Amino acid sequence: MALSATVACGGSAAPTTSDSGAATDSSVSEPKTIPTSVPKSADAEPVSEGGDMVISVSSYLGFQGVDTNISEDSATKIYYDEVFDYAIGQSPDGNLVPGFATEWGVSDDFLTWTFTIREGMKFHNGEDVTPEDVAWTWNRAVSPESLGGFALEVGPDLSSEFTVSGNEVSVSTTEPKSTLPILFAAASPPRSVVWSQDYFEEVGGIDGFRDAPVGSGPYRWTDRVPGQYIEFTALTIIMKSSRL
Repeated sequence: MALSATVACGGSAAPTTSDSGAATDSSVSEPKTIPTSVPKSADAEPVSEGGDMVISVSSYLGFQGVDTNISEDSATKIYYDEVFDYAIGQSPDGNLVPGFATEWGVSDDFLTWTFTIREGMKFHNGEDVTPEDVAWTWNRAVSPESLGGFALEVGPDLSSEFTVSGNEVSVSTTEPKSTLPILFAAASPPRSVVWSQDYFEEVGGIDGFRDAPVGSGPYRWTDRVPGQYIEFTALTIIMKSSRL
């Protein structure tokens, strides 16, 4: 039986037959390309120095957190890291590094720890940071009246107050306490900072200090509106923070 094929106008290929006798279409349509417009690249904005950085924090616990004898919440540490210096810093890999204590060590009987205090540092009000300020701040933090973690974790293990000799601050423990430097590190809650005793007394104690705290860190406390914002001002190297 003969098969006939009809070629339609337009030049399309004729159908062929398969082994089973069914007709198949040998033509293959080319995929269509839909043109799209290429967006113009935006001109890069020039990099500028300075400006403001805004960080939102959920709460400052009524702002009692400025006193670590009362609170050691995470929100407190956010601004403590900017306004205050720590005795011992911590590198990204977790090693302890000097802060405002340039070195520290323990006696041969492992009962007396000594911290050498960095010289030439200034508080934000221009006063010198002294070993006496350090000892006063730490004695206040571990006092029985304190409700902070420093008093709970360190206070019961101490057999003496923090004392000053030259540019060194020392304290003795009732038994060896190898973890003491870690408790003074920046990665711990905000405990091992230094406050100005003169300024603290000048503003009438903790209430005045809470309203306008003065530290020795890389940022100076400038202003705050409770429940809205806290403003800091970056310092120059002239202030000689341990992190500048």
